[in-house]
Amino acid sequence: MKTSPHDKLPWGNLTPSAQLSSVIWHAKQAGEHQRQGDFKMSNVSRLLGVSGYIGGHVVTDLIKKHPEYQVVALVRTKHQAEIIRDTWPAIKAVFGDLDNYDLLVEQGKQADVVLQLASSDHTLAAKALIEGLSQGKKGSYIHISGTGILHDVSSGFGNPSPKIYDDVADILEITSFDSTHVHRDTDAAVITLGGDLSIPTAIVAPCVIYGVGRGPINNRSVQVPVLVEETLKRGRPFAVGAGNNIWDHIHISDVSAAFGLLVEEALKPAGGAATWGPEGYYFVEAGEHS
Repeated sequence: MKTSPHDKLPWGNLTPSAQLSSVIWHAKQAGEHQRQGDFKMSNVSRLLGVSGYIGGHVVTDLIKKHPEYQVVALVRTKHQAEIIRDTWPAIKAVFGDLDNYDLLVEQGKQADVVLQLASSDHTLAAKALIEGLSQGKKGSYIHISGTGILHDVSSGFGNPSPKIYDDVADILEITSFDSTHVHRDTDAAVITLGGDLSIPTAIVAPCVIYGVGRGPINNRSVQVPVLVEETLKRGRPFAVGAGNNIWDHIHISDVSAAFGLLVEEALKPAGGAATWGPEGYYFVEAGEHS
């Protein structure tokens, strides 16, 4: 699977490897007024996935850059809550999980922005959060997906895909995949319900993420440790078939930097320069390997 960079956001001073898009949450300037016409006033953001590799890194970077942000994080255990409290005393932890529909609706009602980094494929949770946003402040919903949606072995394992996807030029094709494509069911639900309820949505699809995360609970990626483990078991690197298949990659810090940019755009009037809704679909990648 191969993706192509896009131009949906003003990248400013980001390095080339960070010229991607991403997610958001939200913020309030505690005790101060934000500049009129620059940022909209906000209250509390909801973040799902703070205990994970991506979510923990994003929170670390955003809190460091924007200590004025007020964040509420969904956690499953008392142990997680204690770690989050010790790491970020200002973050409020709410106990629950993605199966608690009523809780998610209620949290959505109170949020200006919801950042769902906990699961790419929990359709019910996505619907609950968007429903809650529609009943409250009409805030934005950002959903984590993945480039697995492009998985194609029609040319055989170990062979390159015949198509390179671009999240601008090919957006209609990407958002029209059938349900046999991984992540597609939940992606479709996010786009459809967001449109029906007039909630700005964005879907972010990372590829292989590498690097040590900065979160306090999980700082390991998923794919890279598995590849390393299998290589160690075999005693040598390996390839599938001819080894000509292509996989994109990105460093976790670049993903996080892009997330921060979208956060800032989301807080501007009309969502800033970011693209939302059916065309608000972002691949995040910075290179490729085979």
